[in-house]
Amino acid sequence: MKGCQRKIVYLKNTKSAYFDEAYFIMKPSAEGTSEESVLREAERILGHAELPKAKRHTTGGLWLFFVYGLLSGAILAFTISLFLF
Repeated sequence: MKGCQRKIVYLKNTKSAYFDEAYFIMKPSAEGTSEESVLREAERILGHAELPKAKRHTTGGLWLFFVYGLLSGAILAFTISLFLF
């Protein structure tokens, strides 16, 4: 956008375990905020940052349903064969 000015807070060598550098783009409504409070907020956000948790494999749940279905089918087939024969 031409003629648009954005205020950016750039933190280098953060104390975060996950990030070396961080960029924060400020809202226009935060125009009169002091520099100290902006830096405190940025450091607070970086302090609470977590990496996404590893995805769990859903195949374990599918195998469980497969085994239950297999056992249910075997019991049902055995019960029916008792009545028929």
